[in-house]
Amino acid sequence: MMFRRGLSVMFPELARCGIVGRHINRAVKVQPLQVLGYSALVPTVETLHPDFYVLNTSQFTHTTLNNNEVVGAVEAFLRDHGGELLQGPANAGARRSLATAT
Repeated sequence: MMFRRGLSVMFPELARCGIVGRHINRAVKVQPLQVLGYSALVPTVETLHPDFYVLNTSQFTHTTLNNNEVVGAVEAFLRDHGGELLQGPANAGARRSLATAT
């Protein structure tokens, strides 16, 4: 129920019939795989698509997964990309091209 309310806030045009299923998957005991040199492989939040970003815990390299670190990552993302999100996707590619050219 709570999931559907939050989803409708983010996507008001999404009809209930558009949701095929809802699932929560939990693993009780999980140990991440350690990868040598992972710091050099960490994905960035920017992707090849100018209006699509990825922010997740795979980008945490020298930290724990506590709430303060997650909130800090979101705050840093909003500081760096919040303006683009507020302006919308129409000019995202042009803004990113200008940002990388300077």
